[in-house]
Amino acid sequence: MNIKTKKILLYSLSSLAVMLLIAFVIYVSQVSIAGLYHIYTSNPECKFKVTAQGVFGKQVILQSEKGELFLEGYYKNLEIIPTKNNSKDLIYFNLENFENHQIIVLKPSPDKKLIINSKSQLSKNFLKISVYIIKYELKKDFVFELLLGFIVSTVIFILFLIIKKTKKRNYLSGKNFWYDKILVFVVGLIFWTLVILVLVEIFLRIFGAIYSSDTQVKRRQKSGDDIVILCIGDSFTYGIGATKGNDYPSQLQRILQSQTNKNVIVYNRGRCAQNSFQVLSNLQKDIDQTNPDIAVLLFGMANSWNYLGFNPQQDHIEKIKIVKLYRRIVQNIKYKNLSSDTDENVLKYANSFIEKASYYPILGKNSYLLYYYIGRYFLSLRNWHKSINYLSFALNKNPYEGKVFYALKTAILELDMEIFFKEYNQVYENTIVDQTIDLLEKLEKQFNNPVFSYLKYDYLLSKTNDEQFRKLRAQSAYLILQNDYSPLYQIALEDFFNNDFTEVNNFLLQNYKEENSEINLARIWLMLKNLKFDELNALKDNSTQKSDTNNLFATAFLINDILSQNELNTLREELKNYGIDNLSEINSKNFDLEFLNEIFENELQVYYKDYHYFLPHVLKRSANYRDTEIFSWIESDIRSSIDLCHKNGLKIICMNYPLTPPPNSEEIHYWANNVGKIWKSIAKEKNLVFVDNDSIFKNLGEKQSEYFEPRKTGSEHCNNKGYELMARNIAEKIFIFF
Repeated sequence: MNIKTKKILLYSLSSLAVMLLIAFVIYVSQVSIAGLYHIYTSNPECKFKVTAQGVFGKQVILQSEKGELFLEGYYKNLEIIPTKNNSKDLIYFNLENFENHQIIVLKPSPDKKLIINSKSQLSKNFLKISVYIIKYELKKDFVFELLLGFIVSTVIFILFLIIKKTKKRNYLSGKNFWYDKILVFVVGLIFWTLVILVLVEIFLRIFGAIYSSDTQVKRRQKSGDDIVILCIGDSFTYGIGATKGNDYPSQLQRILQSQTNKNVIVYNRGRCAQNSFQVLSNLQKDIDQTNPDIAVLLFGMANSWNYLGFNPQQDHIEKIKIVKLYRRIVQNIKYKNLSSDTDENVLKYANSFIEKASYYPILGKNSYLLYYYIGRYFLSLRNWHKSINYLSFALNKNPYEGKVFYALKTAILELDMEIFFKEYNQVYENTIVDQTIDLLEKLEKQFNNPVFSYLKYDYLLSKTNDEQFRKLRAQSAYLILQNDYSPLYQIALEDFFNNDFTEVNNFLLQNYKEENSEINLARIWLMLKNLKFDELNALKDNSTQKSDTNNLFATAFLINDILSQNELNTLREELKNYGIDNLSEINSKNFDLEFLNEIFENELQVYYKDYHYFLPHVLKRSANYRDTEIFSWIESDIRSSIDLCHKNGLKIICMNYPLTPPPNSEEIHYWANNVGKIWKSIAKEKNLVFVDNDSIFKNLGEKQSEYFEPRKTGSEHCNNKGYELMARNIAEKIFIFF
């Protein structure tokens, strides 16, 4: 290329740059409003329409909701026209800029129109408008990709010129310098790496386009009389805490069907532990498979621990196919086991008990474990009757095994709740379900074992708190403990002797002559509760051994419980000294209330993890990531999901999570509350129908706990009654559309 050609090229490029700059200046000068604006009226009852015209004439029409709307972008002309105004007074419009929170009050013309154009430009700052336009356009994928493509192409071209020029210089000089070899090698490596990446990117885009066109799911055909609703979400949509068929989508279908002659179809696409990225990934397929009229959306909680798809930079770089491929591979490897509770995983979890059952004989000492694990199989599948059949067999063989006892008790209580919510309309905690009593009496007669009498009276006592049932439970415990000891029945045994320390202690000493760490532990607990320090110090065999972690924690908690009673302040030091001397593995220096509460809470989580009777939720929260980045991630995916629903012509209902009443998990409350705020804010911004479950549940007052799973389960999901309330809340909103 000679000097003349280079000059022509330089002048041409300079002229082009000047022309583009002039065009941009003219373009910006046409803009009258730029930014994110909150437009609202002095009268909330007033409805108005906004027509915004772009620089090239494209129009955007928005309709207000409750006297307000949000407008984002940059426009040449803006026209605001009231469409409904019951007031005779002149309506004023307020425009609030979200960047500087400046509020401009505008008065409409006599014909009630308000027009904003270049003559009435709201912002005279040319530089700010220019910067906003550039940032706004760069948010668009095709603009960013065009710019990135230009930069990459330029870099490749420059690298090519460097290689070509270096080789030409060596050729003309007739020498091959070593530093030129290194330069050509390094530049060539970068050059071919970029070329290969560009080719792979092009291939992925072509393949993706072909694949998406070939794998389009055929849309479900529906008749004109169908109302089809698609419920998208996580475990709250799936129905954790509900009996089969009582998740909120199932109850919503029954409620709607009872109120209309049309055929109502509600699809449940709730997937437990599903985060917002997974929702977005599956959304188009779910829409194509169901062809809905309405989408009901609630998700985001699982993002607090399930990081699949997480991108803290919120960067366009992630939109590049190669980067997405890399992220997907890395994160699938790293987080592939974080999601759980799909039907497939529930079955896999249940089958693990069948595998364990195969190790035990039908007859013999450990045969009870065969029936126990088969019972756990049916329990994890929520088949209450079959699980009760097998678990009762196991408990009859070994009434002293805690895991068998609690598994059977769980199955009975789950069946009790299922029957109650189907047939009763009272307070669950105080209602004796006749079918449950019939079942317990049947087991009592079938096995003639006092442990089933204990279960029956324990159930009746929990419902009535009647002292008569406490005494009958105590008698059953006394009979059970004639042959062997189990801490399961210790409290009831103390009730049998009217909490008389001497009689209970004598019973333990006389009935169990052999050395037994459980008996010794029971006596230690008994002495601690009754503040018998002389007897306690005289007990040689202290069963709170360092290796027995459960005994350590249980004893520590018992001491903590005693210390919490104000009238025992005089004995606090003595109790603390006992804790320091005998529970040194827990804490050798600071044996105090706060620490005991902390370790007990930790032990409680381990307990519920080990004895969770359904697919366990392991809490993997976001300790390694900044919360604000995760909330931004959730918000981005929610917006994308809403946009995708709109593109498919769906009406949208979104909502927040119902929060359990105190005392609840501060961590779960924190995440649910903040995710709920995101949903509420976006619903307000986009004028979407919003169901405020949190407020509705809180309005229940003291009865709120009746709508959630029992606190002892460690879950904070709704029960059947809670999901029914959610369904009714949604049903009220759905008829807005019809």
